[in-house]
This record gives sequence, structure tokens and C-alpha cells, in this order.
Amino acid sequence: MRAFEHPIAVLLDPLANIRLFLHIAQMKLAQAASAIAAPFMLIGCQLSYDIELESRGGRTVFLLTSGSKPATVEALIVSPIARNAAPVWKIESSDLNGQVQGEVVYGTAPAGMIERVKASPLQIGQVYRVELLGLGGSGLRQFVIMPGPGPEHPISQLIE
Repeated sequence: MRAFEHPIAVLLDPLANIRLFLHIAQMKLAQAASAIAAPFMLIGCQLSYDIELESRGGRTVFLLTSGSKPATVEALIVSPIARNAAPVWKIESSDLNGQVQGEVVYGTAPAGMIERVKASPLQIGQVYRVELLGLGGSGLRQFVIMPGPGPEHPISQLIE
């Protein structure tokens, strides 16, 4: 704009109108691109939770981690792999922030967790899914209960 031109005169100038239109279109395009990309950026920020398994004295123990740290658990659900199968055990955090749990013994709700589905005995030969829902992510593994050295000592085995 020249020093002697009035701002209204600039708006009436067709070239100024085109520049203004292009500037507004560019800003709207940048906003739309940000809105489209935002959900994908959040997906990249999800935490990955690892679930390992041990058998201790005939009991199944879930080892729950996020990287090298114990997992922050909102819920842990064990279900048989079968059509329309209901969970055989489910625990949830007693608050909305989750509970830090490095180990959870099947059938025993740790401190800060509430048992929502009472544990049913795990059956030899049955394949199960264990799902960990945590703050910002989840983990999922399958395992099977195998016969052990005695009927009271079955072995829990992860399925890769």
C-alpha cells in the first residue's frame, strides 16, 4: 500500500483481493491439514505394553511392562479364545489413573485393583488371551495352559 492510499482503496483493487483470497485459502488449507494429521500423530504416541508369563507353583503370573518400567494398568482381562467367550477374569484400577503393576498373579487382585469378574480355573489345553489396557496404550498376548509335572502344577505357556 502506498502512503497516500486509503485501506478501502486497497480492498477495491482486484489484485489485492486475489492476494487476500489466496492468503485466506492458504491458512484454511494449513488448518485442514493440521486437523487431518493430528489423529495420526496421536497414534504414534501410544505406549506399547509388554506381557510375559511365568508359572510359579502352579500359578500363572503376568509380568507387565512398558519398556523397562512396570506397566500402569487400567484393566487386565483374561478370556478364552472362543466365539462369544466371556472373560474368565477381569480386574480394573480403583481410580482413573491406573495402577503401577509389574506382576499380577492370576486370580489375585493386587492393591489398588478391583476384581470385576471373579477368576475361573484355567483349563489345560485351552488357549487364552490376556489384554492389558493402560494409560495411553495396550498390550495383548495369547497363552495356553499345558500339563505340568503334576496335576496341581500346570505350566502356562505363551503362544508366539
